[in-house]
Amino acid sequence: MQQKQIGAWLASGGAVLILAMTLWPATPGAVPPLMVCVLCGSFGLRDAVLNVLLFAPFGAGLRLAGVHGRRALLLAAGVSVAVELAQLAFVPGRSATPGDLLFNVSGTLLGMVLAARWRLWAIPSPRSALRLAWVAAVLWIGLTTFTVWALEPSLPPDAYYGQWAPRLGGFDQFEGDVLAARVGKEPLADGPLSNADRVRQALSRGAPVRVVAMPDASQPRRGGTAPIVAVADAAQRHVFILAQRGDDLLFDEWTRARALGLNAPAARLHGAFVLSRETHGAPRWCDIDAASRAAPGGVTLCAARSAGRVRLAVGAHAGAVPLGAHLGWTLFIPFPYALDDGAPQVLLSALWLACLVVPAAYWLARGATGGAASTPRRVPRVPAAHTSGRADGGRLPRGAWWAFAIAAMTVQIAIGLVAVPAAFGYPRVPWIAAAGALVGSVVGIAAGAWTRRFPARYIAGGLSPERERQTPLTSDVSQP
Repeated sequence: MQQKQIGAWLASGGAVLILAMTLWPATPGAVPPLMVCVLCGSFGLRDAVLNVLLFAPFGAGLRLAGVHGRRALLLAAGVSVAVELAQLAFVPGRSATPGDLLFNVSGTLLGMVLAARWRLWAIPSPRSALRLAWVAAVLWIGLTTFTVWALEPSLPPDAYYGQWAPRLGGFDQFEGDVLAARVGKEPLADGPLSNADRVRQALSRGAPVRVVAMPDASQPRRGGTAPIVAVADAAQRHVFILAQRGDDLLFDEWTRARALGLNAPAARLHGAFVLSRETHGAPRWCDIDAASRAAPGGVTLCAARSAGRVRLAVGAHAGAVPLGAHLGWTLFIPFPYALDDGAPQVLLSALWLACLVVPAAYWLARGATGGAASTPRRVPRVPAAHTSGRADGGRLPRGAWWAFAIAAMTVQIAIGLVAVPAAFGYPRVPWIAAAGALVGSVVGIAAGAWTRRFPARYIAGGLSPERERQTPLTSDVSQP
């Protein structure tokens, strides 16, 4: 398949993806239809990153298809303007902003640059590949460090306001009564908090949030999120929200990621409101007896964050949601998400980590082996017996370079998934997520080693390996 055909298919697929992702209705009335801003709304940075990534394949396809420079940028701008106008006129819950246009065109430009320089990163020379591997390793460690840092709570230094069963835009109303609420030993009133400084200090120490509530059993449980108790600051940012979603208990708090405009997943305890009010075996950290004495007759709800975990409890039913460097994907998903201790999010984390380590492993394999990429076309091949124990004629024996590549990737993974979380007091990542990173390393190393079998000009448009085998080798020495 020719390069222009690949570019046409990529541009067409990118356009379909753009239309599918941008013209899907959102929650009506969630945002104003028109905003004049660049990083807009509570998730401005997240939306900017997603817009750049969304338009990058479209730009790469245009460049490969032969659409260059201003024509490609004008086409991308036209598509972006059409999408924004459609969102403004026909798509409920969507907003049109100048920032979207800026980041859409920026994503197209990024895709064009990557497509125009694809040989520099897809089939680099061994020396360039090692440099790229170092860059990828540094980015890997930086991203895992940023993920753990971003998941940390960020407590605003403003005045605080307690909210009991509040009516908030975009949320359901909690069907029931709140009898008492505390953070550690500090009471939470329904209104301005005179003890805001002490509440802030208690939250920073990881003191549990304890709420005694009486859900209305006569009312059907809704699927939406219904805040039970929340604390907000003067800028209407919610420091935390303890809420009910169907039969689940949710705990959401203001984190550094949220302050930057990224997504911040909540923690969820499945089936919390289905169980009885049995308190035998309740976790000691919740101190359910003291809460019950303060407001008898209700159900005690508890949430606390400590040692890289969010602990939740409703009566005797308790659970813990581990946080860590494997959850970077949750910062960029374009919809609300609640973490739990189930398998789906661990598998998504494994896929995320595998995709992140593939580039570093690929470049490391290309840089750690010699191979035929630098072999002149007219030099006859060396018989296999003369290269036994070598990796396609490379600088290192086959077993040695495989051991080197796997050891280097293992060190990189250990730094990102063990050392970085430990520095922040977080637990080690689930073994399935770590296994995903190892699988990604093996895939990247294998792909890099395979591409070293053939000269770069094959991929760049020269002879295919099949045609090479069918073409007789010639020598530069004339025959008599």
